[in-house]
Amino acid sequence: MKKEISAPVRDVKLSGRKLRLALLILLLIGLAGGYYWLRTQRPQQLIDQASQLAARDPEQAEQLLAYAIQLSGNSHSEAQLFRIALLIRLGNADEALGQFTMIEQPEKLPQESILQLVQAANQRGMFYLSENLLLAAVSQEPERLRVLRNLLEVQLIQGKAEAAIQTSKQILEEDPEDATAWRILGTYFLPQKKHVEAEQAFRNALKYSKIPQQRQSIFKQLIAVLIDQGLAGQARTELEQYRELFPLANDITLQEATIYRLEGEANKGLELINNYIARRESDEEAAHHVRGLLLIDLNQNEQAAQDLELVVNAQPWNYEAHYKLALAYRRLDQEEKSSHHQQLADKYRLLRIELLESTNKLREHPDDVPLRNRVAELYEMFGNEELAKMLRDGN
Repeated sequence: MKKEISAPVRDVKLSGRKLRLALLILLLIGLAGGYYWLRTQRPQQLIDQASQLAARDPEQAEQLLAYAIQLSGNSHSEAQLFRIALLIRLGNADEALGQFTMIEQPEKLPQESILQLVQAANQRGMFYLSENLLLAAVSQEPERLRVLRNLLEVQLIQGKAEAAIQTSKQILEEDPEDATAWRILGTYFLPQKKHVEAEQAFRNALKYSKIPQQRQSIFKQLIAVLIDQGLAGQARTELEQYRELFPLANDITLQEATIYRLEGEANKGLELINNYIARRESDEEAAHHVRGLLLIDLNQNEQAAQDLELVVNAQPWNYEAHYKLALAYRRLDQEEKSSHHQQLADKYRLLRIELLESTNKLREHPDDVPLRNRVAELYEMFGNEELAKMLRDGN
């Protein structure tokens, strides 16, 4: 038979179990409290210490913040932003960017905090870091437009033309009267020979710009696109308005000489450009190019060839200069030279078309590495080594 346990013994055992359970609960509560303190209170203490040290010992403060972030399980955005600010101050852009990538939901960070970090990063030339900070903040209101304008600035500084174009379009969705964004779009359309779009963009930029220096530059771009279309009358009108607004400016001689050429007044244009070149201390390919075209129109082919040879020696990719040089040598009965420059004119004209088409394709397929390398190669052929390098670097 099974022996029954007496009531007193049963009570003692039950009490022992309850005591052990109570102790276990107390232990768990203690552990939970310790864990809570370790994850919340201790990080805050470290952050407070870092705040006190930041001015006199930023390196020690940064280390305290790194430990606080580790204790908090990378969940303390205040400490993370503080550490990024110190890393910027210490000149460590890569680690600052690394810390930023560890932040969960960076798009929810306060925009003002992001903009303050961007200002500090810009002062130290950390534009790639600034760009990444701004991209995280661009989806928020109410400072979206301000963020976009800051983003456009750092993209332009880095020479990221494609990104700047997309940002400009976003800015114009928010503010259709942003002159800088319109100007960037016009600058993008012009080399693509999208003359109507470029002209409209520059006219909008002029309409909304209130900065005299900016307006002066936009005026010259508008005149250039009108000349490119062969619209001599409109180009002349804009040039005269430019002179009225900027009477002290003397930087449109080449444009005026070209307008004379379009108007059939090549002699006037030649007189103007001769005086211009005589005043210059060094050769300027653009001026010799314009004079070469004027001399071709006046059938002064030997002098035209001299100017245009200077141009193609400095700019081997200039297919228009090669074409006119071929014409000059043909008139001078120098067929071998004429044929040589005609071949080069055809070659570079086709390469220019390929560059335009490939650039458009790359915009649609930015991860196509062979295409990116080909575009970079073409930019090198046309003398734009900086842009070629940026493409190869993946920017």
